Amino acid sequence: TSSCTGSGNSSANSNVKEDNFSLKVPVTIQATADSAETIHSNLLEELRKTIQDLRSTEILRVIKTLAYSLFSKDELASRSLTGKRSIHSGDNARLPLEQTKLHAIEAVAVEKCPFFSHKEFVSKFRNIQKMLRRT
Repeated sequence: TSSCTGSGNSSANSNVKEDNFSLKVPVTIQATADSAETIHSNLLEELRKTIQDLRSTEILRVIKTLAYSLFSKDELASRSLTGKRSIHSGDNARLPLEQTKLHAIEAVAVEKCPFFSHKEFVSKFRNIQKMLRRT
C-alpha cells in the first residue's frame, strides 16, 4: 500500500497542473459561471466528507473510496480514463469516465495527500480499474 508520501514531484501547490490525458485539472475551483462553481463546490465538499473519517492516509484507499462514491464498479471496470484507443483495444476504445468527476477525485485526493504526484494518482486509479476488470 502507498502512503501519502509520494515522489515529491507533485505540482499540487499550483492552481492548475498538466495531466497525462492532455486536459487541465483544476486543483482549486475556477468556474466562471456561479451555477457551475456551486455544483463543483458541492461535489468537492461531498467528496471531502466521504474521506474525512478515514483514519488511514493511504492514497490507494482514499482514491478507491472517492471513486466508488462517484462511479459504479461497472463504470470503473468498463471505461477508461481518457477514452483513447490503446494497443490492446484496437478500434474498440472504451468510453471515458466523466472528466469532471475524475478531476474532482484527484483534487480531493491531493488535498488529503499533498505530496502525491499526478502521475502516481493516474497509476493508482488505473490499478483500481485493473483489479475490478479481473473479478
